[in-house]
Amino acid sequence: AKKLRSDLGIASMDFCNLSDDGRNSDLPQLSLKSIQEATHNFSKEDQFGQGGFGPVYK
Repeated sequence: AKKLRSDLGIASMDFCNLSDDGRNSDLPQLSLKSIQEATHNFSKEDQFGQGGFGPVYK
């Protein structure tokens, strides 16, 4: 059975850390180029698994 977030003790998103444009200012900003270099251009060999938001890379 599905449980509500409140039943699980999960708080709602904290909007205090958002900048004026809605982005979380506490998170680092990575360029596409740096991500491509780190994943060898999204190589299947570097793919660790699959997450809820897409592939997960080493």
